Amino acid sequence: MNTKKILTVFVIIFVFLGLFSCNNEDISTITAIKLTSSNAQLLIDQEFSFEVKANNSEIVTGDAIIRVDGETITNGVFSSSEPGEFEVQAFYQDMESEIVNISAVYPSGYIQNVLVEDYTGTWCVNCPKLSWAIELAKQASDKVVSVGIHAYDTMEMSGYEVLTDEFTDDEYGITIYPTGMINRINTWDNVVQNTEAVTNLTGYGAPLGLSINSSVNGTNIDATIEVGFYEDVAMPLRLVVYLTENGLIYDQQNSTEYYGGPGLAVDFEHNDVLRAIYTNHLGENIPAAQTVIDNVYSLSLQKAIPTSVFNNDQLHLVAFVTDADTNEVINVREVKVGEEQELQEL
Repeated sequence: MNTKKILTVFVIIFVFLGLFSCNNEDISTITAIKLTSSNAQLLIDQEFSFEVKANNSEIVTGDAIIRVDGETITNGVFSSSEPGEFEVQAFYQDMESEIVNISAVYPSGYIQNVLVEDYTGTWCVNCPKLSWAIELAKQASDKVVSVGIHAYDTMEMSGYEVLTDEFTDDEYGITIYPTGMINRINTWDNVVQNTEAVTNLTGYGAPLGLSINSSVNGTNIDATIEVGFYEDVAMPLRLVVYLTENGLIYDQQNSTEYYGGPGLAVDFEHNDVLRAIYTNHLGENIPAAQTVIDNVYSLSLQKAIPTSVFNNDQLHLVAFVTDADTNEVINVREVKVGEEQELQEL
């Protein structure tokens, strides 16, 4: 064999051994990791999932540590209830990945609130249970609006029967106290253990939003309610406006474990007490020509403050839009009389 052939054989063997050595190293040795996210951007409360892959294509997510803004997450899953931008990094053995940037954003539209109408009375021994549940729901979400509709007690609003006879699953009207109606179409059952029945209806991306601006002018309230539309709404709509009062002190009968347990709850503070309905109880029609994308419908009112009101400084206005066919509340807003308010756009 001549020298040229010998050199050729050695070159082939060297290349073969080199390739074999490189391939063997790629298969058995991890020298780097890469972090990937299911999405770069999602809506709030949606879940980002992550994968950690080694340079030899082995998936090591289960053995890696993944941190979002320095905080370790579990199961490779992360979500945020608030909008924001986040830095994510993975760690495996003595290696770390490059930083991956993700962001959580609001959905488009308006903030979604929920209405709870509490049919109650100071004589009602079980009513404190619903009051307690409403407090729990409001602690869990700032998007819960409540109205206390009193019957057969000092806080009873003249004409309240139009509500007790109308909004219930029972064709005979409100016959059980307390009754909590959610968005005028659902009865709130097992209230303390089921606050999610209310809070799950709150959120973002509502097709319409409201704002209320008002002032006291002598014995009257001047108010302007605006309804903004993020999209075209084909269903017929109505606008309802309530006046409520906070800080009313009356003894409350109580057989529940709440507010100190069974017995008379002396000087019980009653809030969100319905004092007047400033529109028809079913609402005023919003013209179909107004319920279109980017439009703002406006309703101005000048209404008397009822003589039953004790303190003008404790008055609130509650405005809500309903589906005129089903009476379901589409969105609701509350504000203290005299405070300025803007549409809750995201």
